[in-house]
Amino acid sequence: MGNVEERNARARGLGERQNREYAKTLRQYDWQWCGTLIVASDPLTSRHADIKFINWVEELRKEDGGPAFRWVRVITGDDGEPQKVHFLIGGLCNRRTKWARRWDKLQRNAEVLQCDPHGEDVRRFIDDLAYYEGLDMKVALP
Repeated sequence: MGNVEERNARARGLGERQNREYAKTLRQYDWQWCGTLIVASDPLTSRHADIKFINWVEELRKEDGGPAFRWVRVITGDDGEPQKVHFLIGGLCNRRTKWARRWDKLQRNAEVLQCDPHGEDVRRFIDDLAYYEGLDMKVALP
């Protein structure tokens, strides 16, 4: 992954305390994008959603990522149902519309928003990490 060290924070089974530590770490970064990507193609599993997201975010990193490219994603949804990939991304050249269209082309449902790095959407995303156990989460920080 180049200069990005992937920290696989498979948060399944992590307690509230560890989630609060992740939230504290994530608050130290500025996030440009936040959003939700829907994976509604078979198989409807978090593993499949993760593969789709990783492929998408790697293309994004290669084409528009800067030296401090970073992301965090959380997958929600029960197996057999459409999976929601909630994410924060930072360190970009910022061509948001192009990447939302690319996800829509692949999966047909994307909400990719430019966000205030310290705004309500980012705060809510990070705060939610502190209170939910069993999250399927991955983080890639510089």
